[in-house]
Amino acid sequence: MSILVLKNEEIIKMIEDAGARVVLDDLCTGSRYFDKKVEITDDPYKSISERYLKRSPCSRMVDVFGRIKNILTLIEKRAISGAIYHSLKFCDHNLMDYPVIKKAFHEKNIPLLHLNCDYTISSEGQIKTRVEAFLEQLTSTAKKE
Repeated sequence: MSILVLKNEEIIKMIEDAGARVVLDDLCTGSRYFDKKVEITDDPYKSISERYLKRSPCSRMVDVFGRIKNILTLIEKRAISGAIYHSLKFCDHNLMDYPVIKKAFHEKNIPLLHLNCDYTISSEGQIKTRVEAFLEQLTSTAKKE
């Protein structure tokens, strides 16, 4: 089963340890750093600058509707089974986007797990339990189809 992770790279290991395969992320420090190549030209500084300016922006830098459209397109192309949206406690930007993302995923029948916690070790057990339950839900849904 393949999963899209919308925030927090630390959770990726927990998800994969639970038996899923993370095939896509929407992390500020994730795969977006590798989505565009630097074009080799006579001016290496200009080439590097253009690459930075043209790469996918962090989610806080784009409108949520454009972001959702891009994410849903990628989910369809890669046949992703579900998504996990992690928001840090008290991160207003992520918490504000979640209801819109939840609605869009619900309309497309894409399972979505919302994890709202912090970076402390005390969250690890809660995250692991919720991820395992979500993966069980995805597995049972896939068997019914």
